[in-house]
Amino acid sequence: MNRFLYLAERWGALVVGIVLLGMPIARWSFGHPFWWVDLFVGGVGIGALLLAVEQLLDRRAPARPQAACPQCGHVLLEGA
Repeated sequence: MNRFLYLAERWGALVVGIVLLGMPIARWSFGHPFWWVDLFVGGVGIGALLLAVEQLLDRRAPARPQAACPQCGHVLLEGA
């Protein structure tokens, strides 16, 4: 995966997490009660935020694969 896609994935998870967590909070702030969908959306938002924080704290840049599949570019296992 090239560096641009890696950065887009990290920051995209952060933005999606903020939006998904903010939706039930915004609904609640306008006086609507929590519904089961709000809890589900908020939970997915928290999960996306945790994933983004984990990726942002990982300072290691993705290493260049030593062996990559010629069709899709995925890293091949050592024995392949």
